[in-house]
Amino acid sequence: MRLRNIIFTAAILTASPVVGAEEDNPENGQDQSAARAVQAHVDAYRSGDLGRFLGTFAPDAIVNLNGVTVATGHQQISALYRVNFVQGAPAIRVDSSGMNGDLLFLSIAYIFPDGSEVCCSYSEYEVTNGKITRLYTQG
Repeated sequence: MRLRNIIFTAAILTASPVVGAEEDNPENGQDQSAARAVQAHVDAYRSGDLGRFLGTFAPDAIVNLNGVTVATGHQQISALYRVNFVQGAPAIRVDSSGMNGDLLFLSIAYIFPDGSEVCCSYSEYEVTNGKITRLYTQG
């Protein structure tokens, strides 16, 4: 069965991990799977390993920016995000996260080596079978 979760990402600041679903949620297993996929995505970004980051996306994943498709598939996603994996690229920190039904949300900010912060972009992720299939971001 196809698992489909949407994750809202607002960019703000802190170091909280992505959290799972509430224990009384009847879809807890599916929500936990989506939370693990998003946590792997955040961890891969933090690791500075572009290949690991790409591995969190499905091979045919789509990235939309402000309503426009800007990348489809690993090759285009790699080209889009490569700048985030060079020396001096910003780090990310998660402010808050949680789930409400199949909705998983995050708050994130980018922190540059000089200490300056960039806030706020919003993102929505669709996760299917443990991989990000669509990323919608505004910023």
